[in-house]
Amino acid sequence: MIPLIRRSALQLIVFSLCCALGISAVGAEERLTVGVMKGAKPGSYRNEKGEMTGFSVDVGRALCKIVDANCTFVEMGSLQELIDAVTNNQVDFVPASLLETPERSAKMLFTTPYFRSSSYLLARKGVGLTTPRLRVVVLNGARQMDYVRSKLSKDQELIPAATLIDLIKVLEKGEADASVLAMFQATTVLSESNLIASGFVFMPLDAPELTGDAKIAVTRTKPQLRDRLNEALRIIRANGVLEQINSRHIPFRVI
Repeated sequence: MIPLIRRSALQLIVFSLCCALGISAVGAEERLTVGVMKGAKPGSYRNEKGEMTGFSVDVGRALCKIVDANCTFVEMGSLQELIDAVTNNQVDFVPASLLETPERSAKMLFTTPYFRSSSYLLARKGVGLTTPRLRVVVLNGARQMDYVRSKLSKDQELIPAATLIDLIKVLEKGEADASVLAMFQATTVLSESNLIASGFVFMPLDAPELTGDAKIAVTRTKPQLRDRLNEALRIIRANGVLEQINSRHIPFRVI
């Protein structure tokens, strides 16, 4: 039989090690809340059975499995809602295609990169960002909004859209002439609208500030979670799971 004092010391050592490793000392399953965009195919959406799926959703699930957490996925209607949620500690992490910026870094933590993102101009043929009296609709809260704002002249108009569905409707109604979209947003517009058939074209933007490594945003209150997610990302890269998720949801390689 272990003496009481020695047993207490042993329990203290085990508890300290568990805390250092981010593991529950009492065996309770960790619960995390994961924020994703609603209706943002191929990143996060519901299939014909009503099940949540998509590149971002499956990446989130794979990471939750590696860190051994019970994760609840919460759908939000706009990118700005997601940013506000992780900023205000309402969600633990957001596996969306977020580029790290100084403004965002002041509000949240970021993991190592997990795929490469770029941006596109969606406009009718012959229309560009220098077209007079141009009206450009952009997803509110997206990095593309700052970019477009810096490029437009006084006779041009920037129109914020809360969701991608709203953005598509603005273009379909003729209330805007163009849009600047991140890669995943462009894929959603392609699959959810008839804009290409009606004369719109996608053109890649040569804009270094809109091209970069997409990362996962993590609440600033959990730096240890950020570190564990970094290790989980390394594992799903090494074991091929991230490649499988890419192939399942996106017809071209992004990782």
